[in-house]
Amino acid sequence: MTRRWLWVAGAVAVALVASAGAVAAVVRRPPPPEQVVTRYLELLRARDAEAARAYLAVVPDLAGASDDLLVAEAMTGDWRVTQVVRRYHESDDPAIVDVTLTAADGTAGQGRFQLLRDGRSWTIQNPVVRVDRSWLPLTYTDFNGVVSDAAAVWLFPGTYRPYLGASGLVGLDVPTYVALPRPDARSDDGMRTQAYLPRLGLTDRFHDELHRQLDAWIKDCAARAEPYPAGCPFAAGNPGKREISVGRDDYSADEDTTVTWEVVESPQVRLQQANAAFTVQVVRPGRLHLSGTAVPLGGDQPEPFEGDCGVWLPGLRVTLGPTGEFTFHPSPWAGEFACTYRGLAGEI
Repeated sequence: MTRRWLWVAGAVAVALVASAGAVAAVVRRPPPPEQVVTRYLELLRARDAEAARAYLAVVPDLAGASDDLLVAEAMTGDWRVTQVVRRYHESDDPAIVDVTLTAADGTAGQGRFQLLRDGRSWTIQNPVVRVDRSWLPLTYTDFNGVVSDAAAVWLFPGTYRPYLGASGLVGLDVPTYVALPRPDARSDDGMRTQAYLPRLGLTDRFHDELHRQLDAWIKDCAARAEPYPAGCPFAAGNPGKREISVGRDDYSADEDTTVTWEVVESPQVRLQQANAAFTVQVVRPGRLHLSGTAVPLGGDQPEPFEGDCGVWLPGLRVTLGPTGEFTFHPSPWAGEFACTYRGLAGEI
């Protein structure tokens, strides 16, 4: 081979090596932020909770909420990614990627991921959503049928059907929840807690079950035969003074004093959603009959007494648990005047 052809062959070889190097450089180029987000969302749609958990190493305060719902059972794949857009300039670090998810029922939600450059790659800084339901009058969290006692929980981005187990008792004004980091949720770690506070619609079954349990609670209190049954919506007077007040008469009570309570009429109420509980509106007040034996104030001999009492519901707060059980939280002063003329007249 002549020297000229050797020179040509060498030049071609150098060119091929340079071209291969350029191709390799293109191949090795890390995926852009929007592609990183898309791949993560694909994992979530596939309900691959184990692979998705690998993204959580960057979360600074994972112990700040429960991870009970970071499981495949709480995830669904019947939603679509309808938009993925990188915002601002490509040189920005952190990078901002806005997304839109659309649920199977058409409910859509928008969110914003923040990504930091980690060497040559991009890392999502807010891969999960911290949701707090503590403002609801419900004592548990339920997304897609997975229940947790925790008030604050982590959710993977996606769509959720809240409180499926309570569907016979309450309805939600927005039946689908789209969990995404919010565009306005800027904090030091980019993961500000989102309050979950839908309006609850109360069904006929809710009202029926409420009154059944309210009646049972009052009857359980009456069965105690105590002048001042703790945690109940009535009492025979002031427990601190150990006095029994019936109508306009007052009696002394010692530690051994017992009384008889008889439920004459159970109350009828309506509940209104409030902060962390339902509040009570009395439709028809309840009535009890009280009888017993005690020493009148200023006297020295025990005498029988009896009178009518009201069920004391002002200040009562009600919460609902995961199995449909209501818990009644009376005010600390509940019932002190229940058996006086003022209590019966509703003046206190």
